[in-house]
Amino acid sequence: MKSQIYQRKSKFRHKKRLLISLSSLALIVFFILLYIIKVVNPIILSVGEAKIKSLATRSINAAVNEVITSGYSYGSLISIIFDNNGDVALIEANAMEINRLAKEIASVSQTRLDLIGEQGVGVPLGSLTGIPIFMGQGPDIRFKLYPIGSITCSFSSQFIGAGVNQTNHKIYVNISSTINVVLPIDNKQISTKTQILIAESIIVGKVPDVYLNSSLENMLPLIP
Repeated sequence: MKSQIYQRKSKFRHKKRLLISLSSLALIVFFILLYIIKVVNPIILSVGEAKIKSLATRSINAAVNEVITSGYSYGSLISIIFDNNGDVALIEANAMEINRLAKEIASVSQTRLDLIGEQGVGVPLGSLTGIPIFMGQGPDIRFKLYPIGSITCSFSSQFIGAGVNQTNHKIYVNISSTINVVLPIDNKQISTKTQILIAESIIVGKVPDVYLNSSLENMLPLIP
């Protein structure tokens, strides 16, 4: 009888110790998750976001340069026709060529962003402690990046007076991208916008105001 009572007490103590151990483990896991959410994630974003935007901008710039140098020029994108007085009679954008350019830029930019995703972004281990004295110290902990969605391209133009009857016409490509940063227990989308000058030319002759106040999209085609 005493043996049975002892066994029951022993089992009870064992269950109690197990319950305490599990509760302690759950509490530790809870505080670790809370620390990651409140401290680690914000640090990763604050330290990594600038790096990610810088890498994305450099990759997109390289992609645009690669595409433009493959055979595009101001003359291939814009046609200018003058009247008998030497004034501008028509400025027309080559819609087919511009659409082809946009597709190539988007494709090459996406490829280069994918390479960034494979490399990831590094955050110094010391920075993850949240302690100022350790910021930037220690080996890098790398986090994966996933460029998601599609890169979008749009075009804009600018007319700037360059002298008597001379106008500098600049064409820009505007590129928007979205990068998904995978955090330890969360993820964050970082958007980037880049504007790059892709072509320019000096137009000799009077340019009507209807062009000076127009975007490139309105020139497909535009006749004053």
